[in-house]
Amino acid sequence: MIFFALLSFFMLMKKKIFFALLLFVLSILIKYTTILLIPIFIYLLWKIIKKEEINWKNIFYFSCILMYIGFLLSPIREEIYPWYAIWFIPFAFLVPDKKILLFTSITFSFSLLLRYTPYMLTGTYSGQTPVIKEIISFTFPVLVSVYYVLKKKI
Repeated sequence: MIFFALLSFFMLMKKKIFFALLLFVLSILIKYTTILLIPIFIYLLWKIIKKEEINWKNIFYFSCILMYIGFLLSPIREEIYPWYAIWFIPFAFLVPDKKILLFTSITFSFSLLLRYTPYMLTGTYSGQTPVIKEIISFTFPVLVSVYYVLKKKI
């Protein structure tokens, strides 16, 4: 899914609109989360048609934010799985000047891998295990974000 989404952005950079649309639709058909990128895709098409300059760092920044939203909304349907981080991590690396986004994404990558530790220790998904999984998943990224914001203010 993310491969085809990124490839569609690349095709838009090359002004190959047909292939970009095809790849973007393919990305949506693989995993519906890419639907969140439709506003950005429409904006890009509009800019290309009007032959205006595109700030790709902002495009990738807002794409990352939208994929974060999809990631954070995924528990509505089911639990958060570690591989869902692939939705926002590539976009975070494409915006190197937004360090908070990059560091939070990297921290999420590691904390999501550690979310299975409570199950391995207890051998069950009942009791406190689900709560501990959520604490492990979100505590470290939130702490990194808070640290970064406080560091910037000082």
